[in-house]
Amino acid sequence: MTVIINIHRTDENLSFVWLLSFSHSYVKYGSCLVLEKALPIFVITQCSSFLTRFD
Repeated sequence: MTVIINIHRTDENLSFVWLLSFSHSYVKYGSCLVLEKALPIFVITQCSSFLTRFD
């Protein structure tokens, strides 16, 4: 499985993180709010994600 994380700045305190996970023929992606940005560890809350099947 491959996880791709892209960080998009929204303001000084919050960032949106997009997660893409490739497993077999499914891709999972969603957005999360980041509370702590102490690299390389993120404390993430309020996540929303869903699975999409692709051929």
